[in-house]
Amino acid sequence: DAVDDQGTRDLIDAAKAGGVRHFIYMSALAGDQHSPVPLMAAKGRNEGYLRDSGMAWTVLAPNLFMESWATQIVAQPVQAGDPVVIIGQGRTRHTFVAEHDVAQFAV
Repeated sequence: DAVDDQGTRDLIDAAKAGGVRHFIYMSALAGDQHSPVPLMAAKGRNEGYLRDSGMAWTVLAPNLFMESWATQIVAQPVQAGDPVVIIGQGRTRHTFVAEHDVAQFAV
């Protein structure tokens, strides 16, 4: 909450107060304020907050980063002996993307 939710809104407010003309926000394809996943819900709320800020804005919303999501969602729980949690029916197809490719696109 302190970083991905309220922290991002504080950053948007500070940018606006500081005269930033165009704010670029790194969200996620699954960003939705109604998501059961707290990070995705925060991303969705912050997209709306940015749209309502009055600044010009760009939202980058890539799908899952191949370098981190498979490790965080599957490998770490398995190695710790914990269950792997999948939201929904587990039938959604994902197109993973490289962090470097998203950075190149943004530039």
